[in-house]
Amino acid sequence: MPRKPSASPLRRVLTFVNETRWIAWVLPLVGIVIVATTYRNAIRPDRPELRVTEAYLDKTSPTAGDTTWVAKYQNVGEKAATSIIAKLSTVDLATKKARLLAPPYKLARLSAEPDFRSAVAEFKIDRKDVLGMFAICLYYSDDRGEALESAVNLYKTLPIPMSSSDGRCCELADGTTADHEAIASWFSCAKL
Repeated sequence: MPRKPSASPLRRVLTFVNETRWIAWVLPLVGIVIVATTYRNAIRPDRPELRVTEAYLDKTSPTAGDTTWVAKYQNVGEKAATSIIAKLSTVDLATKKARLLAPPYKLARLSAEPDFRSAVAEFKIDRKDVLGMFAICLYYSDDRGEALESAVNLYKTLPIPMSSSDGRCCELADGTTADHEAIASWFSCAKL
């Protein structure tokens, strides 16, 4: 019986891929998932880091001035945040005045979960006490009790109207880079 000529190495590889084509798709996808997970963990800080993700006003009573100011924040770091204190203040960029609007909101611990667990701080405020902008300061520590730098977030006082089924009244727009630069020289969370 005559012998068949052997297939070229390239032909053998293509035949193998054709016969096992599911492997050709699964292996690259598994590689992409591993790289994405590694990248996400690599960019997470190795300490707690709290970030405000959303701020909005929620009407609490029929009285014109009574409002609840709500901030949602997350721990995007790799370690738990402890001794969390959120302070809501109002600032006037023109006169360089700042004042606390409500008693501080306290939370004992916010763990660092892979799904970025959220927490909510709510402040009852009277709208007539508001100056030019809102500023929220987040103070927190790590598990060893070491205080970390407080985070300051600025928000406009004029809300963005929104229709919502979950009871929210109005989302607040973030302060601009110029707003942050304007208060950097005189505003301090520690003075509140």
